[in-house]
Amino acid sequence: MTITTLPELLGLQVSYIEQLLTLLTAERSALESRDVTALEKLSQKKQQQITQIAELDVKISQHADAAALLTTYLAQKQQIETELSQCQELNDVNGKLIELNLRNTKRLTDIIIRSRSRNNITYDKLGRTRGSFATLGMSFKS
Repeated sequence: MTITTLPELLGLQVSYIEQLLTLLTAERSALESRDVTALEKLSQKKQQQITQIAELDVKISQHADAAALLTTYLAQKQQIETELSQCQELNDVNGKLIELNLRNTKRLTDIIIRSRSRNNITYDKLGRTRGSFATLGMSFKS
């Protein structure tokens, strides 16, 4: 069955966007619980969903009745824009959670390096700490 009318395409677009909102909400939960396996799957699904939304958007914009988006179908168009804004906001929140997780991971790594390397801490050209794990922070005299 091929969808050909503008109302059908708009309805499908709303459905796709609602699915994206669900994926973004699940992604946020996975980020909060640090579920890497779920994040990988959700990231893949999210990309596929975004691709579907973009492809459908092209079909809608090239539809013979596209001019009616500003009159007859203005309410549906506004609903889609509102839900897309919600997706963008949730995606921004998820991005901030990712940044926070990365900073916390880096801080933990730095602490571990310092505690295991004690006096053997060096810094690379990017300012990241490095340490020698060869002696695990112990000195041996033979």
